[in-house]
Amino acid sequence: MEDINKFDQVLSSVGIHMKPDLVKANLRGKIDVAKLNQGKLKEYFKLLTSINYFYKKILKYDVYFTEFYPKTDNIRDDEALEHHIFGYLEDIDILRNKLSVFLGVLKNDLKKISSNKQEIENAIKLFRDKVEGVFSQVKEHRHPHHHRGTKFLESNLLDVQAAHTMLQPETRKVIEEIKGREFIKDLENMEKDSFIKAKNNWIALAKKNKGNIYVLLDSIFDRNEDFIYKVLNIRSTKELFEEES
Repeated sequence: MEDINKFDQVLSSVGIHMKPDLVKANLRGKIDVAKLNQGKLKEYFKLLTSINYFYKKILKYDVYFTEFYPKTDNIRDDEALEHHIFGYLEDIDILRNKLSVFLGVLKNDLKKISSNKQEIENAIKLFRDKVEGVFSQVKEHRHPHHHRGTKFLESNLLDVQAAHTMLQPETRKVIEEIKGREFIKDLENMEKDSFIKAKNNWIALAKKNKGNIYVLLDSIFDRNEDFIYKVLNIRSTKELFEEES
């Protein structure tokens, strides 16, 4: 998962044309800055770095779900997990949107310089559909009637919160008198076990999505790499380095 995929290669290629002063002098001489559309280059660099930020952030969420819990009694572990899930769903949705926007910009730019406009339209639509397909599993966790912010459906966390509420001093005594001590133990076990289930579910989902998103980005930018370079009138980093050697 740590190897450089096509997205990283495209970002690198756009980056060295955007900031040629950062590369060695012999490579810098191969970049004809005068021929570059700086406004368009800046637009693509901004779009790609924004995608990269959320992509790299999403890659870390399995670690957040596994390890990132406060060492304080003021915030419960289930509250921290809920916070991570909220952030994860938001970041996933932002990445999905940014990929869709990028593909839209690329489509419009390609149609300006190509004669086969309908083929471009159809091809970009396929990639956009692919983006929606990869993110569809995560979107299933969103509440269908929640329009403001992110609401997710996680039954195990709901069980944790229900058990925690019933175990509060003001309700615990009444419940124990009615249901008995064994019921209290069942609630304590439910609070602990349901949290572990919820945590493991999101660790597994984050790992699965990490792999799927990696493959998605690699596919999108592998198929569109040459088109991006054509629009920007730039050369790939790989080509520049091969010439140097």
